[in-house]
Amino acid sequence: MTNLAPVVLYHFRAYSYKVQTGERVYGADRTFTTLRIPTVATGPANVVSNTVTLNATVNPNGAAASVQFEWGLTTAYGNLTPVQIVPTGTNLVAVSGTIGPLAPNLYHFRIVATTATGSTAGADQLFGVQNDTEIVLNSCAEEDFRFAFLTNRTVRFTSDCVINLTSPLIVASEKILDATGHSVVLSGGNSNRIFEVQSNGSLSLIHLTISNGLKRGSNGIRSALSSDYNGESGSGGAVTVASGSLAAFACVFADNAVTGGHAGTNDAGGFGPLSGGGSASGGAIYANASSITFSNCVFDGNYGVGGNGGVIASSHFNPPGNVFGGAIFAEGGELLLLGCSFTNNRASGRGGGGAVWCQTTNFQVRDSRFMKNTAQTGGAIRDQSAYSHISNCSFTANAAVGAPYNRATASLAPGYGGAYFHSAGTSVMSVCFFAFNSAIGAEAGQGAFTSRWASSGFGGAVAHLAGNLVLTRSLLVSNSAKGGDHIIFVPTVGALGNGSGGAIYIAANSAITNCTLSANRAIGGLYMSFGAGQGIGGGLSVESGTAAIHFCTIAENSAESRADNIASIPHGGGMSQSNGATAIANSIFSQNKTNTAFENVNGAVADLGHNISSDPTPGWTSGTSLNNTDPLLLPLANNGGSTPTRALNIGSPALNNADCASAPPTDQRGFSRPNGLGCDIGAYEGPGVPAAFITRENSGTNVIRAVSEPGRSYRLEQTTSFNGWTALATNNVPQNGFIEFRVLADQSTRFFRVVAD
Repeated sequence: MTNLAPVVLYHFRAYSYKVQTGERVYGADRTFTTLRIPTVATGPANVVSNTVTLNATVNPNGAAASVQFEWGLTTAYGNLTPVQIVPTGTNLVAVSGTIGPLAPNLYHFRIVATTATGSTAGADQLFGVQNDTEIVLNSCAEEDFRFAFLTNRTVRFTSDCVINLTSPLIVASEKILDATGHSVVLSGGNSNRIFEVQSNGSLSLIHLTISNGLKRGSNGIRSALSSDYNGESGSGGAVTVASGSLAAFACVFADNAVTGGHAGTNDAGGFGPLSGGGSASGGAIYANASSITFSNCVFDGNYGVGGNGGVIASSHFNPPGNVFGGAIFAEGGELLLLGCSFTNNRASGRGGGGAVWCQTTNFQVRDSRFMKNTAQTGGAIRDQSAYSHISNCSFTANAAVGAPYNRATASLAPGYGGAYFHSAGTSVMSVCFFAFNSAIGAEAGQGAFTSRWASSGFGGAVAHLAGNLVLTRSLLVSNSAKGGDHIIFVPTVGALGNGSGGAIYIAANSAITNCTLSANRAIGGLYMSFGAGQGIGGGLSVESGTAAIHFCTIAENSAESRADNIASIPHGGGMSQSNGATAIANSIFSQNKTNTAFENVNGAVADLGHNISSDPTPGWTSGTSLNNTDPLLLPLANNGGSTPTRALNIGSPALNNADCASAPPTDQRGFSRPNGLGCDIGAYEGPGVPAAFITRENSGTNVIRAVSEPGRSYRLEQTTSFNGWTALATNNVPQNGFIEFRVLADQSTRFFRVVAD
């Protein structure tokens, strides 16, 4: 039988017929269902020079299928690849066909599969065979841009444009888009991704805005008969790069989004497979095993949202999808961020990296700014790279916010690392500024089926959980770690949310040198009925691992509780040391406090000498360290260099009392150590005595030259008898550090000196 309809139930029976009598005898009724027609999907083409490999997947749905690609310059196609046979089966099978050499042009193609049941054609796809030239584009029409992009190596825009793309552009070779001097927006229209860079593809973007790209993961099937419950993952709202390269210069990536698919629901009420929501990775950029560079780019308002978890029997909730990288997700390869700005990006729910989630072999960030990004771990950056170097960067008002209670895991997720979360490899951070970042635990009572637990906040600026962290020449000011509140009365005592490490939370090996921690707070969460969580380590909390603190200034931080019961007592206004091991040298702890008392250090630490504490809590044991001694710190101010510091007042015991043999070559500002008779304790190296000398020119003019600290005020004084000095000039030392005066000579004997204030 032929020409039967697919997926139709047919009845049949046999019968016999007696010619003599005309009698018929019928057999039993039997049935069969015809097979489905093939399921096909046309994939992207791989273009290498003028030879093209066409790709697709085919599910023959139970019967052998003959497969061909149709291709041509229009959707009439007109050309066929040789027939291929896909054997009987019900699984997806990848098929491909190679054509070429082809002339430069834009081509259409699709897959067609045929079985005895019928034929199926896939969706039309495009590919371009390009000229190795550039084209100047003065049209804003999508079809003109798409043709120019697919058939040329370089496209230069000559007018301002907004181009709405209805499907992604496939990058299988080198492509350059240059909009220098013009405002050009490539938009996904909040419906589709914009670029897909394939293996060995290379995309360079110059002065473009990439906006409103969207990638949604498919939802799980909501049926008791289906096993496909989980939501599909979504990746790369604007751009995906798979084993290729992407470089962008002076570009804006704005309002791109990625969402995971929602999980299916067991409508029959049975307890079938657990169904989780799909994850979401890279609101703007998803890169795998690729080389990625962004220079002078802006990322604003990009986000990722995981899919909802499924429900079984209307009582059991399964986990929502995690979110990785509100703006950028990078795994494998390398990621370079140079002079970039990240603002208002978010990874909503469990996961991390409000701006960037990175697990590459090489991660470099220089001269970049991160502001108002949010995630559960790493409000700005979650870093799991083999090696990272982050320098000359500012992190302001980023937040790590604990995720709401989830019934499937019976827990709330803590907030880790308001600005930066590190959990693998080696990270070196230098000359960075952290201010007003926060790590906040989730409140009890949030989410479906509320809980008696509240979660903690760890590391208002930085949370370091694994690997090695080196932090140098940085300022951490006004950051906070806060435990989640217990806002709903529950008549059973649950876990209270602690705030641990107002600036830094340490649970692995770390070294902190030439850093200032000032005005940071660790705050315990409030429990309406049973007290409150603890504030632990207002400046930093060392919970495990080892910490080496050298030439640091830790002042006026606080650990706070909002209740006065014993379980809620805060500790370590400046620093808390619990299970790890901390060694401290050449550092200042001053005026750090808890709710009711000054407490610079809580816990046993190793005193390596040349330390100063304004109270007795560290219990320094070295003969070169000072307990109960005011270091005479001045307020936080711009004293030169890249970050503000707390200078030493005249007469400070920190002046000239550090160990120069173990000192780094500069202080936090980059000014030389020593700068005077000896090295100074803390992150700030005080001004030394100006070095002055005098020469006389042939004209009879005395030339007085001195070297001192840039920006420092000074005056030139003279005397004839040492009974009194008269000021001749007052000024500030220029940036090169050199001072020069010219004084006419006369017959009297005079003495000169340069005095630095």
